[in-house]
Amino acid sequence: MRKLLSMVMTVIFAVSFMGMPVSAADTVTLSRTSIELPAEHFMTLSVTGAAGKVKWRSENSEIASAEPVDNASADVIGNKTGETYIYAEADGRTLKCRVSVKPSLISVSSDSAELGSDDSKKVWISVLGSKSITVKNSNKNVCSVSWGKWVGDSISININTVKSGSSVLNFYTKGNFDTTAVPVKVSADSDDILLVEDDKAPKIPGEWKDIKPVSERVTVAETGTYEELCAEMNKLVKDYPYECAVLLYSMEKGDLYKYNAGNYYSGGCTVKLPYVYYCCLQIEAGNHSLDEMITYTSAHKVGGSGVIQNKGYGTKWSIATLLDYSMRYSDNVAYYMLISVFGKEGFNKMMEDWGYSTRLGYSNYPGVSSEMLKTAMIKVHDKVVTSDNRCWQNVWNGLVGSVFYEVRKEITYCDVAIKCGLPLSFYNEVCYIDSDSPYILVIMSRTTNESAYYDGDEKFFRAVANCADRINKLCT
Repeated sequence: MRKLLSMVMTVIFAVSFMGMPVSAADTVTLSRTSIELPAEHFMTLSVTGAAGKVKWRSENSEIASAEPVDNASADVIGNKTGETYIYAEADGRTLKCRVSVKPSLISVSSDSAELGSDDSKKVWISVLGSKSITVKNSNKNVCSVSWGKWVGDSISININTVKSGSSVLNFYTKGNFDTTAVPVKVSADSDDILLVEDDKAPKIPGEWKDIKPVSERVTVAETGTYEELCAEMNKLVKDYPYECAVLLYSMEKGDLYKYNAGNYYSGGCTVKLPYVYYCCLQIEAGNHSLDEMITYTSAHKVGGSGVIQNKGYGTKWSIATLLDYSMRYSDNVAYYMLISVFGKEGFNKMMEDWGYSTRLGYSNYPGVSSEMLKTAMIKVHDKVVTSDNRCWQNVWNGLVGSVFYEVRKEITYCDVAIKCGLPLSFYNEVCYIDSDSPYILVIMSRTTNESAYYDGDEKFFRAVANCADRINKLCT
């Protein structure tokens, strides 16, 4: 009797449930629950069934960030290798998508290769992201590999017969984050072997068609007025627990935002930017040459950042390399070697002519202001676009390839030239953002806590960069 009653109640519950209306929240779905994409690429995620606007957030925006496209979709951007989650909050529900960012994704046009004696077969390897590919041949006595040329994101290879047998070709991308394998079989008799030549680079298969370079991303119009965005920036700088300065300067419109821009702070290696400008003026005037070689001696020895300090005394370095290293690696020895050639007096006179109190004296790292750094970046860039002397492009390449940065982690859709200054007690960046409406952003911070930069200053810099970028887009 108890069993019969249980069965009846189950049927009644099932019938009643089938008649219940489906909650709107149950229909809210995310277009993907997992994504793989290369760094510097993006894919669009969408929420369907949501009644209101969807809010997006990233568990770790350094790995992947979500930039809204409209009320229900966002572009997921791969910033650096790793895994994280993107969350979409809609109608009281939180949906998540696992994001795996790799240096590249890789595919091959043929799953296997069968060859006869004295044969070869062409296949294509396609990647997104890094074009650094290596191959490991499990049996070089069976076949060999010769490389062709890149066509877009694909490169051709020829698999050549050595002798009968079996092998496996494993293709790896940079860092071995992604791999694909091609089994190879070579037969002694080629009469029954049908060789197919892959004359065209393959199209990217599957969901790869939805992955695009960040450079192709179309940014949406930003909401909010200029006053509202400036209020947002004001809150960022005032909530920052230490001293800071921010300057936003549009190359088209002029100053868009300033906070403590005229104050002088410890600039660290940022002073190298105006100093290499002075060096290049001397080179342009014919006083020195980029090819001039300077000998590294104990007089130039200094610690901190850079690579030359680990080289042997007596090694020779061209002025071109010293200029590049001073920007790219913020190399202190390179900077000291430049000072030994170009001196301090002329630089100090240049600073006086500019109207700033920065001077080289007992210390090679004097105080600087955001205004002074802005002026230096403007002057360097002006020379890059107006002068034929290759010293300017040499310096600019170092700035664009600089290895110390935070702003570039946030502004990923265009080239960003950066000179930073980074001792433990402060961190500074002066940046030229080469967007459709180029602008200069200077951020300076000074703390009393020697671990402060590593305790969250990077988040402050990225938040300021994000807000500054939106202000610039709105105003230009």
